[in-house]
Amino acid sequence: MSLSLRVSDQAKVDLLEIWCYIAEDNQTAADHMIERLIDAYPVLLSTPGTGRSRSELRPGIRSYSVSPYLIFYRPSVSHLEILRVLHGSRYLETLFEIENVETFRTEVD
Repeated sequence: MSLSLRVSDQAKVDLLEIWCYIAEDNQTAADHMIERLIDAYPVLLSTPGTGRSRSELRPGIRSYSVSPYLIFYRPSVSHLEILRVLHGSRYLETLFEIENVETFRTEVD
């Protein structure tokens, strides 16, 4: 059985913000970066353990690098949820401390 993909609303906002930021200088580069990020989703679906465990941020969360960005995701038995897409240089610990707990709710499979 293959996993289904879920992309959080916040991750969608993250992608839009990334595109807008890069597009200020170069829309083609912005398109390419978003394409690279989205192209990583099938990799994560086929090998959900490929990313780094980020239990220091939240239990069950992993990250996968698409330099200079990190895709934060949570695999489960039935699906893989993309939670956030953030620049790797951000203060992740602080950001995850203030995140809305609902973003990281634990789902029962």
